[in-house]
Amino acid sequence: MSFNQTDLQTLIVRAHAQHQIPIGKVMRVTLQAAAVGKFPLYTPDGSTLTLSKAVRDWLVRHAAIAEQQNKVRWWMKGTWAALRAVLVGEVEFWQWLNDELDTTKAVILAAAPTVSPAKTNSGRGAKSRGINEAIDALWPGGIPNGLSGKDRTRKIITWLSDNKRSLPRNPERAIQRVLAARRGATKRLS
Repeated sequence: MSFNQTDLQTLIVRAHAQHQIPIGKVMRVTLQAAAVGKFPLYTPDGSTLTLSKAVRDWLVRHAAIAEQQNKVRWWMKGTWAALRAVLVGEVEFWQWLNDELDTTKAVILAAAPTVSPAKTNSGRGAKSRGINEAIDALWPGGIPNGLSGKDRTRKIITWLSDNKRSLPRNPERAIQRVLAARRGATKRLS
């Protein structure tokens, strides 16, 4: 992989986080742009990726599906994981995205579903919400496989206290509960 190339999936997550646009909207516009060649795509060995009509159709079809989603995790596995094998020049991607946002950000956001303001971190479920926020902030691409449970728990607890979130009485148990719920949600979506 070239120094200035990153996989498409990672760039979509970064764009979602940086511009605070719903993940489904970022996926939609990015997949549509990839389908029509708005920025060059590369294979892991660095050669230019030429899209067949079938792949372009797949991108357009999945762009419509992507727009209906509002969480990062639903597309980290299965068919969507194929985007990790597609590399994009970072400079070209960010130039395209910034140009796109200059002309269409209002349109993209206007089409976004109305979301009620985030609940404050107090009351029922505050600790689980805080743990979910910590996991999403610490590992936007998913928790690394080689990370031990003890290190994961320590990082989550540190994030919770640094960000003034409620700390569970038994953090290990609360984190395990949240992780089990996330795994269950992922299975239901696949």
